[in-house]
Amino acid sequence: MKRLLAALALAFTASACATGTTNLTLAPAAARPGVLSEAPPTRIDVGPVADQRQRQDRIGDKRNGYGMVMGAVGTTEPPAETIEHALEQVLTANSHILGGQEDRYVLDTTLRNFWFDYRTGLVTVEFFGSVQGDVALVDRTTGQTIYTEAFEGYYSERTGGGLSQTWTRIMNGALTDFATKVSMSEGLKDAIASTHQPAEGTSS
Repeated sequence: MKRLLAALALAFTASACATGTTNLTLAPAAARPGVLSEAPPTRIDVGPVADQRQRQDRIGDKRNGYGMVMGAVGTTEPPAETIEHALEQVLTANSHILGGQEDRYVLDTTLRNFWFDYRTGLVTVEFFGSVQGDVALVDRTTGQTIYTEAFEGYYSERTGGGLSQTWTRIMNGALTDFATKVSMSEGLKDAIASTHQPAEGTSS
């Protein structure tokens, strides 16, 4: 009976999206000030995110009630670009100024994981999303990596079933958690503060 209930729950989840790719349009919740706001306002560029995921053709699998992969879950925007935009929002929400390629300091980020999945219980399905990346503050003048930290955003939700709207909510939750953890990083805050150059129009 337990197996039957689990199979029914999963079948309900996958029934309306059997084959092909379903692309999700993702955006984390608006960034809020965190620990990074305690560092003096600084011009920092956000460099292109290096996508080092093992699977770059999808962010998840669509499976039938027997666990067979029937299609893919993708995104309308490359995950690396979504992470780049999220980091830009984190900096501006924490009173820092977005720079460009000519600026001394840059956030260099490597995306390690960006994945949506689900597992069945007795009568419900648990959806979960994970976003993992290494964020480094780099001094372009010297080539020195001043600080680096690995961050993981995670979000899960248990429900009776769900389709693309649910999947989008799950991944947005993981993205928001990732951005929040960057915003609350004591190490990154201290690194920015220790290498501070007054932003144009601000006092040191």
